[in-house]
Amino acid sequence: MVQYFRLVGLALLLSLGMGNLGSADEVDEAAKCSATFRILTSLELQNEALGQHFTKLALFSYDLMGLYSQIYRNKNMTNGQTSELITDFQLILDAASNDGSAFLPYVKSCTGWLVKVGTLMNEADREKNDVKTILAAAPTPNLSFRYPHSDWSSMKNMFLVSYGIWSDMGKITPRDIRKALGN
Repeated sequence: MVQYFRLVGLALLLSLGMGNLGSADEVDEAAKCSATFRILTSLELQNEALGQHFTKLALFSYDLMGLYSQIYRNKNMTNGQTSELITDFQLILDAASNDGSAFLPYVKSCTGWLVKVGTLMNEADREKNDVKTILAAAPTPNLSFRYPHSDWSSMKNMFLVSYGIWSDMGKITPRDIRKALGN
């Protein structure tokens, strides 16, 4: 029954435009990246270091959502709003396919995006610009970024394993944890 209400809620989000994946702004795109990397954090159950790597990417996307919200929406998002938006996109992408394949374009593009941002940060003159200025001038997430490494088939398999772990855990999201704790 809970699954039924979740699907009805997702359908409402989609019909209201929240889930219109094609016309998302920079905040939404960063949320999709964070949602995708959040799935990859499930690998921590098998490989702690690898899970921690994807946790860092999820948190970096999360942080950039805050910056983009200030720049492109002219408002600050609370931690709760940021987490909820990530969870919403995690559930929307999950509902778009029954096997995790809806996330795969984001695995490719989000990895490419963060590699580009990281490269620009490493090359920037931090004595002349602060980190916020560097990040504000860096490319924003979108599906045009390519996967930057030669191991796409391995990465794809790694994501599908992480998706399976997440599915086996009951597709638990931070929202589910807060509800279970009564928060």
